[in-house]
Amino acid sequence: MLEFAIRDVQRSLGLAVDGEASTELLARLEGLTGQAKALRQRLDELRTTQAREARELLASAPATRDLLEGPSGPIEVPTPPCPETIDLACVVGIALGALPQVAEPDRRDWVAAELARALTRAGDEITARRLVALIEDPRSIITALRDMAIALAEAGRAGDATASADIVPAPTVRLEARVGAALALLELGRG
Repeated sequence: MLEFAIRDVQRSLGLAVDGEASTELLARLEGLTGQAKALRQRLDELRTTQAREARELLASAPATRDLLEGPSGPIEVPTPPCPETIDLACVVGIALGALPQVAEPDRRDWVAAELARALTRAGDEITARRLVALIEDPRSIITALRDMAIALAEAGRAGDATASADIVPAPTVRLEARVGAALALLELGRG
């Protein structure tokens, strides 16, 4: 079995295929490992730079500065047991209760952003905004603001969608919010 794995690696690297773990194979694998580590380091540096820039954008805009401080107190939503008819508030309450158990910050941020989008579409932007304040990565906060603007448009609230898009502090993402909201409103007009 090991011999077949070595053959596959040799073939993928363009080496002579003999199924033997040679010094040439080891050198090529070490070279690839070094390249992968360098790429990982570069990606980490980019992520840090982008997060710092996003944090600065959020902090410089009065309409978004508070999102960096986290929510001011607990987010009040119904918790289980839910009523006989499951509603959005009940689902959000269950999801919020489980949110701290999501170990990876990126996934936790994603869940909070998706919940905020659903609440915005349902008309509860206040709770949605408090959920956005739970997001750790400032880049994800900006993306969540974009998605909230689009959700308002999907709910047919053109004026609110425009106002929400206008507070997105990153110019490119603000444009994405405006275009996404416009497309959502066009779709509503066709329906």
